[in-house]
Amino acid sequence: MRVSALSIRFGSPALHLFLGGLVLAVVLAWAAPEWGLPEGPLQARWVSKLGVVLIFVVQGLSLPTETLRVGLTNWKLHVFCLVGIYVVFPAMVLPVVCLGRAWLTTELQIGLVFLAFLPTTISTAVVFTGQAGGDVAGALFNVTLANLLGVFITPAVLAGALAAESGIAVPLGPLLGQIALLILLPFAVGQAFHGWAKDWVSRHRAVLSHGSNVIILFIVYAAMCDLFAARASGALEGAPFVEALVLCLAFLGVSRAVAALVLRRLGWTEETKLAAFFCASEKTLAAGVPMATLVFAAAGPAAPAAPALVLLPILLYHPLQLATDSILAQGLAARWVGGSVEPVGKG
Repeated sequence: MRVSALSIRFGSPALHLFLGGLVLAVVLAWAAPEWGLPEGPLQARWVSKLGVVLIFVVQGLSLPTETLRVGLTNWKLHVFCLVGIYVVFPAMVLPVVCLGRAWLTTELQIGLVFLAFLPTTISTAVVFTGQAGGDVAGALFNVTLANLLGVFITPAVLAGALAAESGIAVPLGPLLGQIALLILLPFAVGQAFHGWAKDWVSRHRAVLSHGSNVIILFIVYAAMCDLFAARASGALEGAPFVEALVLCLAFLGVSRAVAALVLRRLGWTEETKLAAFFCASEKTLAAGVPMATLVFAAAGPAAPAAPALVLLPILLYHPLQLATDSILAQGLAARWVGGSVEPVGKG
């Protein structure tokens, strides 16, 4: 199946631009963190929220309802991926967090737990599945389902981690309501207008994709401004960046290896295996950062002293998975399927 999504390849200008944008966002945040603070000149708190709404409206507009219906039938794929996202990945991370209590900061412990329970990406998991020749319809339905569940699971886990590690009580009911308004409602609005706007979306897919990327980069910039401002105030000590980077590389490698080993023993079609491989182990940045920001806002003055440090694992894991999975998608296409897909842009 050829995928009509925007594709990422390791050597493509789209991926290079996005990864370069991530580096630029970090450099700008380091140079002038005061600009991207929640109440700074750029009003990052409100701009980020508006950006998230726009991202999920675009996601809703872009996801073909007909393809989602086709993907619904592959229940084995969906069970495998949901178990991978919400059971296997946490089972890999939580023991490390428990063993690392003596040397990991409290914020980084919470951030790793948050990473463990994040849903998969929507766009790139589907794009990489298509690049490798996998079941695009199954992947599309699966990542949509995982993200809808994640709207409730992930904030609840983060709120629980804050309560367990820092004694911070977060009112969960109002919080989930805010997240539903910020993510689910825009997504539903986009889906409602998909049939009417699908031709327009198809013609402007590249523009919409690049626009979503710019918004994600601004959200990353704002989060990194918080991180560098916290470092300047002395809120950060030790080497959390190196610790988070090493752990993210380890989790990335182990999660991919476990998924590959298990899938090779299953008697599924290669297309289903490819979809499961990418959908079961990716983690979303676009939904993760807004969720965490809303949780911190609900915690009020009791929120972590360095909230951006909680986001550090996903800020590192996301570009690592982009670079890794773009290479794997091309390799798996050649090895398992021997095919390719029509590249039309970015993921």
